[in-house]
Amino acid sequence: MSIYSTQWEIQIPLHNWCARKYGPDGQLVKRTPFGDWEKWNGVDWVEVFCQGVPGHIGHPSHYPEGDPYADFLPPALAGDDFDGKLRAVVIVLEGRHAKEGQRYLEPLLVMTGEEYRKTSFAALLGRVSTAVHEKLKETETDEENPGGRQVPGDQ
Repeated sequence: MSIYSTQWEIQIPLHNWCARKYGPDGQLVKRTPFGDWEKWNGVDWVEVFCQGVPGHIGHPSHYPEGDPYADFLPPALAGDDFDGKLRAVVIVLEGRHAKEGQRYLEPLLVMTGEEYRKTSFAALLGRVSTAVHEKLKETETDEENPGGRQVPGDQ
């Protein structure tokens, strides 16, 4: 049984898609124009998933022998009010969502549930886009790249 529930999934374009770069605090660092909209025809896309971890996961009232997820998730929620709250969200890239037990081996982002709740959609999308771009830039060969796609700027 998984501790995760899919919150959403989106596709992000690979071509000139890193138009905004956000810092770790969610603030806009760099903004560049998207350019000619006709360039979007025939663009490759990558799929990104947001996996939520419910608030009761790892909490002492449910795990009296200790939190088995403490080494890879943010701390368990304090208190006993878990209704509708998330302990964490883990954002993963299609093709790079392998797990070892409950741990994602290559998450793009791991955020506390509170941080996720307070982050605007624009800032979150910017952070996800930046993380995808950085993760794909780490790939040096097309065989390791999901779908064999080339990363913008590497052509």
